[in-house]
Amino acid sequence: MVNQPGQAVTIYADDGQVLDALNKLLVAGGDGRPAFQSISSDWFKENRTIFRLKSAGQYVDLAPSTKKQKIAMFGEKGEYPILRGKYRRIETGLTQKGSEYNVFEISKTSLVLGVKDVPEAVYNQLGTSKMPQRVFVFNSKHGGEEYALQMTRWKQIYQDTLYRRLTKVKGRG
Repeated sequence: MVNQPGQAVTIYADDGQVLDALNKLLVAGGDGRPAFQSISSDWFKENRTIFRLKSAGQYVDLAPSTKKQKIAMFGEKGEYPILRGKYRRIETGLTQKGSEYNVFEISKTSLVLGVKDVPEAVYNQLGTSKMPQRVFVFNSKHGGEEYALQMTRWKQIYQDTLYRRLTKVKGRG
């Protein structure tokens, strides 16, 4: 989820297998929070890797003028990671649970993760007429292989959590 006042982009896990696994988990255990905690840990960990990049990575590289501006702000080699801005709001929102720019909402049946109140997050996620799209919150429409890998990890987390829950229930038998 990426939003700012007056403009919002909400991204849902739209993979049927993930949703089926979640439903099985909820029926078996009635509480998705253990799986959601693990998924959110995975999400924050993966996001931290974006901000360790020393190159453009899979993103379209910055324009030469933008590189100069970033080097002036951050010093030599300061143009990377690409998503790091002057105030580091995208980075803070993506990597620090509970920060002023982070969205983290968890319940028995849902998990919402994202960035809020950061206009540059929307510009990067969606692109503009002058700036290429640099997706950092993946979904089936924006993210391709990264989204597929993320969903595979999350399915495994669901399955592992469901297995542990079923094993505990069966063991009490």
